[in-house]
Amino acid sequence: MAPREGSGAYHFDAFCLDPARGALLGPDGAELRLRPKPFALLQHLLDNPGRLLGRDELMETLWPGVVVTDDSLTQCISDLRRAFGDRAAHVLRTIPKRGYVLTAEVRQDAAPRPDIRRKAVPGAEPEQDIVAQRQALVAVHRFEAPDGNQAAILLADTLVTDMMAFFARLEGLRILPARDGMAAEGYRVRGEVRAAGTDLRVTLRLEDAASEAVLWAERLDRPRDEPRGLPEPALLALAAHLEQQVERHSLSLARRKPVAERSARELCLVGREHHQRGTEADTLVAKEMFALAIAADPDYATAYAWQAYTVHRSITHGWGSPGGQAARDESLRLARKAVQLQPDSPLCLSRLAFSLVLHQQWEGAVDAARAALSSAVPAFASARNTCCEVLAAAGHPEEAVVVAQETISLDPLCPPTTQGILGRALLMSGKVENALSPLRWCASRLPDYAATYDSLLVAAVESGRVAEALAARREFSRIKPGWVPRNHTGYWFFRRDEDVERFVAAYRRASELAGAADKQSMTSSAASPQAEQDQVPTPPKPAAPPPPPEGARSLADLRRDTLVMHPLQAAPDDASAARTASTLTLGLMAELVRYEDLCVVGEAYNRASQDYALRGDAYVSGDRVHAVLRLEEVATGAAFWAQRLDWPLAQPGGLPAESAALLATAVNLQVGRRSLRRARQKPMEQLTARELTLLGREVYNRSTPADTRASRDLFVRAAAVDPGYAPARAWHVFAISRPTVQGWPDGEDGEGLHEAVRLARLAVELEPDSPLGLAALSLCLALREQWGEAVASARLALRTDQVADDAVRMTGGSILAAAGFPEEAEVGLRQMIAWDPHCPPVVHAVLGRALLLRGQPEEALAELRLCAARLPDYELCLRTMVVAAIEAGDIEEARKALREVARLRPGWVNGTDPIFWFMRKLEDRDRHQQAFEMAVRLEATARAGGLLDACTSTS
Repeated sequence: MAPREGSGAYHFDAFCLDPARGALLGPDGAELRLRPKPFALLQHLLDNPGRLLGRDELMETLWPGVVVTDDSLTQCISDLRRAFGDRAAHVLRTIPKRGYVLTAEVRQDAAPRPDIRRKAVPGAEPEQDIVAQRQALVAVHRFEAPDGNQAAILLADTLVTDMMAFFARLEGLRILPARDGMAAEGYRVRGEVRAAGTDLRVTLRLEDAASEAVLWAERLDRPRDEPRGLPEPALLALAAHLEQQVERHSLSLARRKPVAERSARELCLVGREHHQRGTEADTLVAKEMFALAIAADPDYATAYAWQAYTVHRSITHGWGSPGGQAARDESLRLARKAVQLQPDSPLCLSRLAFSLVLHQQWEGAVDAARAALSSAVPAFASARNTCCEVLAAAGHPEEAVVVAQETISLDPLCPPTTQGILGRALLMSGKVENALSPLRWCASRLPDYAATYDSLLVAAVESGRVAEALAARREFSRIKPGWVPRNHTGYWFFRRDEDVERFVAAYRRASELAGAADKQSMTSSAASPQAEQDQVPTPPKPAAPPPPPEGARSLADLRRDTLVMHPLQAAPDDASAARTASTLTLGLMAELVRYEDLCVVGEAYNRASQDYALRGDAYVSGDRVHAVLRLEEVATGAAFWAQRLDWPLAQPGGLPAESAALLATAVNLQVGRRSLRRARQKPMEQLTARELTLLGREVYNRSTPADTRASRDLFVRAAAVDPGYAPARAWHVFAISRPTVQGWPDGEDGEGLHEAVRLARLAVELEPDSPLGLAALSLCLALREQWGEAVASARLALRTDQVADDAVRMTGGSILAAAGFPEEAEVGLRQMIAWDPHCPPVVHAVLGRALLLRGQPEEALAELRLCAARLPDYELCLRTMVVAAIEAGDIEEARKALREVARLRPGWVNGTDPIFWFMRKLEDRDRHQQAFEMAVRLEATARAGGLLDACTSTS
């Protein structure tokens, strides 16, 4: 397409640069793709035709005030020459050691006069600005097919078309096709498709346009013989992840702004975050945020929908005002306003559905809920959860179960309330046993969410679990003292009389059981004063998480190491190497972005950094491709790590995905170790929260009581430096929990464990998809013997989009093995050792324990010896070694390990501490205890000169 008249386009040689469109047109009029920096470089050359432009001048023009290397400019020149093709020598000339000259003749069309403006309706521009602020801008770039495969090229073109069409249906995003030269705002979606054996591998990533940091990446494999494009479920899952990641990043930016400077969308994001915490204080903060959003943008439907939700809570939870009928009327007014402004919005329709439930307009409520779920706009967790509640309350619990299960399948990291809603729907559909697991999961994550305990009480009574029913009743009474069970107030909104009668009967039965338990308790107290001391204390109410500090940009930037990913270089005349370099660069970036400690950015990253850069070269030699990668410190330019690798040139898809994952693991490990080394050289008062956590983790991994206490102090200091830094909270949990797990004398089952649970929940709240936070939570749940929820959390930690690090895999392996899944634990731990042969020695102890629980004592001994050689004071390893040696028939090694246990724990009597073995199955505990007793008896016999001593413990 030719440039329009008056566009200010440049005509040179056989090319045309159209600044208005941000496009370079080739001799045939086709658009030639250029990245923003090469585009800006070309425009500067065209403004100065025939003049020698030095490298310093060009670098200052392209990267003003930013320190970059010559390689960045060289790459831009290479991009231009590649775009010009055979005409490059006629357009651009290099003057060695001096600079560059644009040698082609340049003609420029007349530029539009700046004083001519289209006459606008008064007030139109501000209104357009407000509308634009309601959605995040996402530019979708054309996908690349680096290896030139025709099937990959076809799929790449189809994918962009399909994604544009599907993503355009998202409420919170404004989707545009990307053009080179676009302004650096919003977000970008980029991707590539390449052959991988019999499949086509799709890799896509989401970038922040301003910083070019990669926020999220996904990889999919598609069989070549399947229909073009992705099926709708896959597109829906991608859309859910895309919107979630954009909103998380937008929320992070919004938190750093003063309230007065936030847009209506940003106010809603902050308000929604508070609302989803499920506490009264947070709900009132959310209500204020939504009110400000409505004032800032009176036509913003999302703000009205969320405000209707906060008004609902004045009825369902008794929080805020107005209450009663006034609240019902206000919520219906807000919901109707939202639907009027955006009739096809699932969020708005779901809010209308629940408002109609509050007015007992059941048919209208069900119709609105089904309309929300069938809208052309995709419905995600918030809307789907409300629709589930409406359908279950209106007498359609089976339908609600399907919707809730689809929600969890779509996003395994959806809010914990989804599990609670699923549990109630299962309960109301008659599947009592199935309801217990999701209800327990929700209660473990939201201990102050009364609706979950309400349903858990009924499920426990109906399944005959008296102790669990009484515990649920106590928790519900703690949160809602004096609440009277009745319909259409508080937590019951049932259409069917039989549902009301069923819940009332369960409450009546729970009250009878509680009365009987109180009488028995009073009798026991009169008989035994000690009984009062044996009662389990009620867990204290977790404190609300501290609000993130305003203006915390510097803190957020210091939470991760920045890694600048430079494209691998290849000889200009080596097409195979160039294609390989491009494929490896993109594949490696897709892997690296999954590490929560790394902020991965492209080479055009335009801020000075004190962190790291990854560079490399690729070349072809014979029938093999060779690549050399190196890590450098940006501040000094010093290389501190390098890796060589090679693979067959004919191998489909280039470097296998498994090898790319291993390479990314190595890069992440080296960056972490370099950051730790840098932290050791700084004064304590200058350390960032991340650096304090790195130091604390190093000390913690020494696995002694003194080192564990020291690490705890470092994690506390890190949280004080940056209260919003989730890893500091998670590592603090591990340090608090270790004495209990190890059976150390200073282990705490009471207040210390309650504090660990609070910190774990806070870590998950700060970073919901962080494997580290989820692993810390799983450990706390296991220590409280909530094994089902602990296993679910551990598995979730191991399968999030982010890569699980050593601590996560060790914790997950420990939990799975102790909970009765040692085979599953072994697989993860062996993979961890394969990825990092220099992993902490504790990993071998955890693997040894899993092997022992699998019934493989000899294999277990081999792993346990590796740990004991490196950590001679790690008592848990030595205790496990005693059992493994007995079962393997190695009496001498069992006695030796027992003596080491006695050295570390003099006077300990086997079995006096029930948490000591930390196992779910009674048969596993008995097996370990019997083997340990056998070792004690054998040691006593040996000390007695071969005579069997009756003593069964060491002293």
